[in-house]
Parts: sequence; C-alpha cells; structure tokens
Amino acid sequence: MGDAIQIEGLAELVKKLEQAGKNAVPLIKEGMATATLEIETKAKEACPVDKGELRRSIESEVEVSGNVITGVVGTNKEYAPYVEYGTGLFSAKGNGRKTPWSY
Repeated sequence: MGDAIQIEGLAELVKKLEQAGKNAVPLIKEGMATATLEIETKAKEACPVDKGELRRSIESEVEVSGNVITGVVGTNKEYAPYVEYGTGLFSAKGNGRKTPWSY
C-alpha cells in the first residue's frame, strides 16, 4: 500500500467544491463513496482467492465527523496482511522470516 492513486476528474471536483462553499460536505461524501467503492472493487479483483471469505469480507465505508470525511476500505480477517504482503522469505516488505520454513 502507500501507492499514489490517480483521481480522474479531480480538477472538476475542486471547481465544484469551490462553488459549493459550506455546502460541500455532501458533495465530498458522495465523491469519497465513489472512490472507496472503486478501491473496494479493485481490492476484490486483486485478491488471489477466487471464492473465499477474504474476498467477501472486503468492504468500504465513508465516515463523516464535522468537516472531516474519511473513506475506509478493509477487511476484518486477521490473515489479510499475510495474503497482501506475503510471509517469510517472500514478504513484500522484506521483514519476514530470513530462513526457509522446515517441517
């Protein structure tokens, strides 16, 4: 994670927000909902499990607290980071186990 995401139509959105002024919160919430839903869809497509509970558990939501609008995409499955980043020698961040597993 941490990769930059290109947002199509950002300039148009900024223009609409400037015009909306104080009434911008509903517009931003709608845009955030659209963005989080797209990210949720991409995450499900990238999930290596074709028919599993991990894919089904990926959800998105938008939270509004005053003028702060937050979009969240995630899962409640504890093993999700291991699927996302790998484990052991194959850890994407390189911080996994340094020696092979043995049985």
